[in-house]
Amino acid sequence: MNYDSKVELAHAETLEKGIFQSNANPLTFRLLRKLGIRVAPPYYRSFVSSFSICFLYFTPLFALVYGLLSGQAIQEVVTSSLIAGLVFALAMSVFYYVRKKQLGLTSWQSLSLEGNA
Repeated sequence: MNYDSKVELAHAETLEKGIFQSNANPLTFRLLRKLGIRVAPPYYRSFVSSFSICFLYFTPLFALVYGLLSGQAIQEVVTSSLIAGLVFALAMSVFYYVRKKQLGLTSWQSLSLEGNA
């Protein structure tokens, strides 16, 4: 099964389970896919993978906004951004992991037309 079909099946399954479209297919993941990066939707990623992606996109954005608005020294901005990135990434990863288990979602590897027909 090709990547696009798996993404469509994943979105159909999450909508069927009552997950809002904006949660099942957040802007970050849509942008990554438009850039040609084949990432599984957030509810279908591993804990470590979710943590990595959340940390890598949130931390620099937070640093930029916080640095521009706070007027703090660069070292304080970097330290605060790293801490905020770690907390955000951990919270989001735990959220996706727990919700995936609660809803009994199919694993990304097992997702196929045959399994959902």
